[in-house]
Amino acid sequence: MAFVGRTRTEIRDELLAQWSALYTSAGRRLLTAPGSYAYLLASALGVQLEGLEKQAEQTTRDILPDQATTDALNRHGYVYGVERLPGTRATASVTVTGPVATTITIPAGTQMVYSDGTVYEITSTSVVLSGGTPTGAINVRAAVAWTTGTRATADVLTFVSAPSGLNTTGTVASATDGTDEEDDEAYAERIISRMQERPGSGNRAD
Repeated sequence: MAFVGRTRTEIRDELLAQWSALYTSAGRRLLTAPGSYAYLLASALGVQLEGLEKQAEQTTRDILPDQATTDALNRHGYVYGVERLPGTRATASVTVTGPVATTITIPAGTQMVYSDGTVYEITSTSVVLSGGTPTGAINVRAAVAWTTGTRATADVLTFVSAPSGLNTTGTVASATDGTDEEDDEAYAERIISRMQERPGSGNRAD
């Protein structure tokens, strides 16, 4: 059974009970009423020991991947050679427009932004505008990983600084979702799997 730290009140009451019992066995009486010296001393000790026991409680959890805090879990992963799976960046094809049909060069570092502030990098180096209302398609990628960069069809992105010959906005035509970094639960499961099926030990993994 895992160690469970006591509250300061539990520590105080248990200490006073044991202290009082020792006095009684010696034929004496200890005053333990609220405000007494023994009560105040036990209360002060309770505050200090509560923190120590909470730390001890967490330490007993951190030795097990499925109960560990994030920092401790990352350490387990390092020791057993299991890296946390990173998040992926969302991508999208964006329809852009301009006043005339032509090929437009897109400068390196050009960015677009969604209304919530999410930034996208333009991965296309140029775009061909064609048709009666000149349109073309460019590819964008979220500046950071995780699902926050995922866009829906028809979402509107705005150029931070529109390349010459393009209008200031574009519309998402298709998109690929971004993914979040692997969460603690899934990461712990993979670490436990590695611990149970260590390579080179003649087990099922071999």
